[in-house]
Order: sequence, then C-alpha cells, then structure tokens
Amino acid sequence: MKSPGTTTFTVLMIMAMTAWGGSWTSSKVIASMAYPEVLIFWRFLFTVLSFFPIMLIWKKSFSLNRSSLIHIVLGALLLLTYNRFFFWGLQNGMAGAGGVLVTTLNPLLIFLFSLIIFRRRARARQIIGLILGLTGGAILLEIWNLNIGHLFGSGNAFFIAACIAWASLTIVSEKSKHSISPLVFSFYVYCCATVIIFPVSLPLGVFDVFQFGWIFWFNILYMAFLATTFATTVYFAASGRLGSEKAGAFIFLVPFSAVLISWWILHETPRWYTIVGGIIAMSAVYLINIKAKPHPQAVIASK
Repeated sequence: MKSPGTTTFTVLMIMAMTAWGGSWTSSKVIASMAYPEVLIFWRFLFTVLSFFPIMLIWKKSFSLNRSSLIHIVLGALLLLTYNRFFFWGLQNGMAGAGGVLVTTLNPLLIFLFSLIIFRRRARARQIIGLILGLTGGAILLEIWNLNIGHLFGSGNAFFIAACIAWASLTIVSEKSKHSISPLVFSFYVYCCATVIIFPVSLPLGVFDVFQFGWIFWFNILYMAFLATTFATTVYFAASGRLGSEKAGAFIFLVPFSAVLISWWILHETPRWYTIVGGIIAMSAVYLINIKAKPHPQAVIASK
C-alpha cells in the first residue's frame, strides 16, 4: 500500500499536469486581447512574483557564476521565442490540437537533439519509437493536406517552431544543471525574460491591460500561478519523492487534459487525426523513455 506521502504527491501531480493542459485553453481565451509581447510580459511578471517565495521556502541560493549566467540569458531568449510562437499558433489554430501537437512532439525532439548534441546511443526500441513519433506527428500535421497556406492557417507552423524552441531550451537547461539547480535556473530565466520583454511590450500598450475585465486577469494569473509556478514546483518535488521516471510519466496527462478542457471550455470538438496522431505520438514517447536513462524533460513552463 502506498504511503500517505506518495498518495499526496500522486494527487498533486495529476492536478499539476491538468493545470499544464488547461494553460492552452486559458491562453487561447486571451490570445486576441493584446499583443503577444504584452501577454508574455504580464504572465512572466506574475510568475516571477509567485516563484520568489518558493525560492525562500526551499532555501535556494540566489548566487550565480559566469557559466550559469550565460545559460540563463540563452534560456530566457529561447523561452521568449517559445512563447511568441505559442501565442501566434493559438491566434490561428485550436488550443486542444496545439496542446497535443506540442506536448507530444516536444519529448521526441528533445530525444533527437540529445542524440545529436550529447551523442547518446539509441536502442532499437527507441529508434522504433522515433519512427512512430514521426508518423504520429505527420498525422497531427494533417500531412495529406500539407501546403504553406494550411500550415500557417492552422497554426501548425508556429507550433512546430515553438517545439524547436522548447527542445532547445531543455537542452540548455540540461547543460546548466552542473552549475545551477533546475529551480533556480527556472526562476532566473523568467526574471531575465521579463526584463527583456518589457521594453518591447511598452510601446504596444503594456499598461492598457488595466482596462480589461476579470476574464483577462483570471487567465493571466491562472497561467502564472497554477500552470507555471504550482505545476513546476510540484514536478520538482514529486521527482524527488516518486523518482524522475515516475514523475515524467505523468506528463502523458497533459495532452489529454488539453483536449478535454478545450472541448469543455472552447467547444473545440477533437478531430479524429488529433486523437489518433496523439495516441501514436504518446506511444512513441513511452517507447523512447521507458526503462531508459531519463532524458531532459521540459519543466520550466506550461505548454
């Protein structure tokens, strides 16, 4: 029988992954209310404010060295790039479909990048998984309708670019762990990204958001507090209690929750290729990661 502590972390992980999945719907709701740069600034600012007490509670050191600083700046630029394409994709495409596409392709790209950059050897099972993943990705991209107009009109081109940015960010995070803890890295990446995006968002009406209603602020605070700070903190804590492999398995709940919540809130009926492609892609991720040395996982921000 599981101990109460393990049960508690299991429940918290389910809540955290559901919160990550819900961030796609939440972002879609406000995607057309302001420029992406403005949305990114406010989301990041509240994320930093909510992360700060977590740093104090966990007694994390705020000190940095030159190596970690370089990784933080690079990570901030990649995080900004990811979020820029993230909102572009949501302005053109469906939140549920985007949630499945990005959350299933991300680990596949991370695995592929790891093979190239870290020169890791792939097992036969992992190669089969990669082929399955590419097949699932092709179905998610509706390869039978593939043309430039459809690729951009559906938001898929932006979602793919977001995947590449996120996979690159995860590799940078993996390289930074020798000089800084993952939680401290996440905190400083958000701090740096907030500083960088502010002057960009300033001429785009960054303070006009105070004229918006509760729907805007509810979703901004949801993405910052629940989908980012809460989910990330729970993921780190659960990794220590449950083990990284078991904690990582909960990520499979993200695409399911993204589809279900967008169906419930936005009335986006899941299409057959989203379901089929998503199942194939998630099976591929399972084959790549099961009983293998864990590969870097994306835990900095919501999807």
